[in-house]
Amino acid sequence: MKSGGVDGVTLRGGGRADESIRAMKPDLAFAVDACIDAAGREWEVVWQKKLLDAAKFGRAFLDLVDPRPFVTMGQTLKVLNAIRYYEIGIPMTYQQYTLLSPDQLLTRLTSRSLHLLALRIANYLSLKPDPILKHWACAKIAQTRPGGGLGTA
Repeated sequence: MKSGGVDGVTLRGGGRADESIRAMKPDLAFAVDACIDAAGREWEVVWQKKLLDAAKFGRAFLDLVDPRPFVTMGQTLKVLNAIRYYEIGIPMTYQQYTLLSPDQLLTRLTSRSLHLLALRIANYLSLKPDPILKHWACAKIAQTRPGGGLGTA
């Protein structure tokens, strides 16, 4: 059995697989975009990775590919998987995330006193952490007041 490779991926059947992919080259850009979109709609991390790997593999056969959709989806999935984690418990879909915006997500996290996660996500997405730090500082001050509430002293 011959093997050829693209980006370290070994193909079984060697030349036949390569020929098959090159034959579908007119539709390959659409297939790559469909894999990226499908990864965003998938909840299982294993399938997200498989779909992104398929997109990455297909991109290797395309000329002049814009990497931004692939990179953006990878970042978005990392954020979504972090907030979907059972200890956080925010079951947000990709569509909800894109409609809401990352800033609004950070606001929701800070209102739930998840300041560390909000800071990490802001840093990961290169967003300003100022509102998160301000909220955290106010919450700490409120905790140190007599009675632990927000009432006047």
